[in-house]
Amino acid sequence: MVWECSYALNVQIIIPPEREGVSFREVGFTIAQALKKIRPTINVSVDPWTRVFVPNVKLTNPLEFNTWDLFIFPMTVAPNATTLFATYASPLYSKRAWYYGVVEGRILGFNDLMKAYLRRRVVTPSNFAKQMLEECGIEVKDVIPHGFIPEQYGFRGDLVRSIIERFKGRILLYYLSSGIRRKGITPLIEAMSIVVKKHPEAILYLDVLPQFVEEHWRTVQKHKLEGNVVIEGNFGNMPKELVVAKYHACDLYVNASLGEGFCMPVVEAMLCGKPVVTCDFPPVNEHVDKSCGWLFPYERIEWENYLNIMNIREHVYKPEALAEAIIDALDHPEEIKEKGVKAYEKAVRKYNYLVTYKKFLELE
Repeated sequence: MVWECSYALNVQIIIPPEREGVSFREVGFTIAQALKKIRPTINVSVDPWTRVFVPNVKLTNPLEFNTWDLFIFPMTVAPNATTLFATYASPLYSKRAWYYGVVEGRILGFNDLMKAYLRRRVVTPSNFAKQMLEECGIEVKDVIPHGFIPEQYGFRGDLVRSIIERFKGRILLYYLSSGIRRKGITPLIEAMSIVVKKHPEAILYLDVLPQFVEEHWRTVQKHKLEGNVVIEGNFGNMPKELVVAKYHACDLYVNASLGEGFCMPVVEAMLCGKPVVTCDFPPVNEHVDKSCGWLFPYERIEWENYLNIMNIREHVYKPEALAEAIIDALDHPEEIKEKGVKAYEKAVRKYNYLVTYKKFLELE
């Protein structure tokens, strides 16, 4: 049952400041839009954590003292962020507070007090993140997958046609990622050196952070793939309409990542009717199955220490396995279309923002 009360609910969502944590910012604003759509009387604010304010004081005459009915904090689960969350989760500030937390592996540096702050106050976007947190002794309240606004993934003919015209006559594989090591750009390029032997018309289009363009282009040159790979430094700097157009323009979305906490681009590609080639590991295989994509196996699990905050779980695979999955997809163009339809149907059904984020009003 949705939380009912006789007054307008006050909801506060705190997100990273501008130009930081792009995905967390998008999640915060999407939650706000969902809650307003579900219950128009809700008073919801989305603010950066850098803002200094006293949320339980209204500057009226006389002064009013109020707490938030609901506080939501979308962020990676980490000790420093937990301290901030604990402040706003205090009864002085919030009646209910949820740390909407994601992890890519096992978190480090949590003491018993921090675990007590988080006990049954953490909601994760994936079953994988829930499992990792519980292995660290943090009791998770529930799993609420990230929600997406379907209308934002519609077909913009002018933008899509311009991209298709640019790569006219080619089979377009697209991958959107930061470009850091665990996003798997190197094994993906190595896989392309195999793919083009069977499908020389295939072209891989990569959007990464600008600082990684030169590094990955050297790998392209090493494998003599200059005519089959395009790398641009547009990650995080494109309007949503352009990102969506690139999903629509590609024939196949390839996720080369070694480890994720949720993997939003995979769901976005599915919302644009694109099947996904991806390694068969959680949480990505919570989104993609054989009906809507191609899964290939990983060889082993390794753990990467990230800033002493987290040991990230990485699923190391052979480039040959990725290449085999891509080739299998390209050998079956009709299957690409059929799986694209299934991908869209699954994403719309499972990740509609009104369905997923309504659950924040149902948590007790």
